[in-house]
Amino acid sequence: MSLLGKGAMTMWHGVKPGMGADHDDWHSHEHIRERIEIPGFRRGRRCRSVDDGGGWFILYEVDDLSVLSSSDYLERLNNPSAWSQKIIPAITDMNRTLSTVESSHGVGVGGFLSTARFAGGFAEDLSELVKSAGITGAHLLRGDETVSRINTKEKSLRDRPDEVASGIIIIEGYDADSVGKTCAEVAGRDALVNHFQLNHLIAEADLVS
Repeated sequence: MSLLGKGAMTMWHGVKPGMGADHDDWHSHEHIRERIEIPGFRRGRRCRSVDDGGGWFILYEVDDLSVLSSSDYLERLNNPSAWSQKIIPAITDMNRTLSTVESSHGVGVGGFLSTARFAGGFAEDLSELVKSAGITGAHLLRGDETVSRINTKEKSLRDRPDEVASGIIIIEGYDADSVGKTCAEVAGRDALVNHFQLNHLIAEADLVS
């Protein structure tokens, strides 16, 4: 399995004009580290849009969905740092979906990543995609409305309630064109497809002194 666990947190969002560099500085030097230090968090990555230049995609891989409603995680969400209280209000158009990993195929992490958000079911087997040139991973996630809607102090800092996705496909790899084309073809015309490049990744082992 390419994703490190049976649960995931996905976030798509923008940032207010002039705050992009501040957001990335905060995320790399405080926020992602705080998250990976929580028991059950295995790996986090930040990606930047390659199709419109203004969007972010964040992915955290966790042991299972229960990690995302655990007392350790909720304690962190309800006690945001001073830096978080400065940056989070600058985040816009947030879709924050807590998910169960239904299937995950591949080895390692690709430099390019495309996502598809869709409604309804999805029955196609993604395992063969990782044999294609340019593709290193293919993952299917199912959003959980109940856990995603838990209210926290951090949520109250954003300008409006978070959106939640029902189904999510993530395709990653080393060739941007192959990744994007594959994701769009698999997801179909009714899905919302976005394309990103990996910006920063931290795994649990990176924080061991």
